Amino acid sequence: SAAREPVPALRYRLYPSRGELKPGNSVSHFYRAVLSLKDRSAEQKQKFYDFMELVQQKSFREYKDPEIQKQARDVMLFENVLWDLERAVHREQTVWDWQMTELEGTEPYMFLIPEVQEARDFSRILGVRSRLAAAEGDFEEALHLNLINFRIAEMIADPPTLINDLVCVAMASISLDVLKEMIVQTDCPNLYWALSTLPEPLISMDQALEYEASIPEKMFPILKDPETAERSVEEWAQLMRKTSDVFYHLGEGFDHPSLNRPLIATALVVRSYPIAKRELTALGWNLAELEKMPVGQVVAIYQKHVTRSYYDEALKWSYVPY
Repeated sequence: SAAREPVPALRYRLYPSRGELKPGNSVSHFYRAVLSLKDRSAEQKQKFYDFMELVQQKSFREYKDPEIQKQARDVMLFENVLWDLERAVHREQTVWDWQMTELEGTEPYMFLIPEVQEARDFSRILGVRSRLAAAEGDFEEALHLNLINFRIAEMIADPPTLINDLVCVAMASISLDVLKEMIVQTDCPNLYWALSTLPEPLISMDQALEYEASIPEKMFPILKDPETAERSVEEWAQLMRKTSDVFYHLGEGFDHPSLNRPLIATALVVRSYPIAKRELTALGWNLAELEKMPVGQVVAIYQKHVTRSYYDEALKWSYVPY
């Protein structure tokens, strides 16, 4: 049966209160934690990974094994990492300043975010430590470690990329798994209000989906206002060649020296033109008007319509209540 409601009701929290926050940017402390983690020796890290592999399949009861507790003390050498994470989660601002909207061409896909991958280890460390704390009966410490993890996940989800969001969903899931195990313990406090302190949703994908939907126009200038742009036949051909060049940079096989990329660009237009005319006419465009336009423009209008339709089909669901 459920434990009694704690008194005060918000004695336990899984998200820091506004009054606990201090001036400053959480990101600087996050990067210090990344560097502290990297500073661990390869041997120390491997000992932790081996230990994590050992315990992640064990039941909550097995975490109380004195031998497991002893091994944990030998491998959990991450105090500097936790020190900086503690300070990161209690800062008022999270400013990454990645300037994602300035990226053009293939830059959005070339933009590396290794620090986000490093953050997965934070969640693994916090997850194991919180399980061990709960197994020892220190539920307050276990909950605080999960507070840190939830807040770090929310922070890293701030930049508008789906990669960030998906990694953070995985990070938060580690804490949810720990809490599910804790709740069924007879001596665990009631966590109803602690769970209620979490933002809803904790990880929102709206901004990431909006940003991802803008990437095709950044990558392919031919998709920018093709309906109203006034360009010559040659200018449309140049844009199509630039489109082919983007595929050259991104796609395997396009870098073969025998490939004539301008010829490929022309072939793509010739193949797409009748399809574009047919589909745009079905959408209500005047066929006579389409036939007056440069071939490249008709293809560009159609490709923009297709791209926008695909993205909107995914994006529209983010505006529906979860």
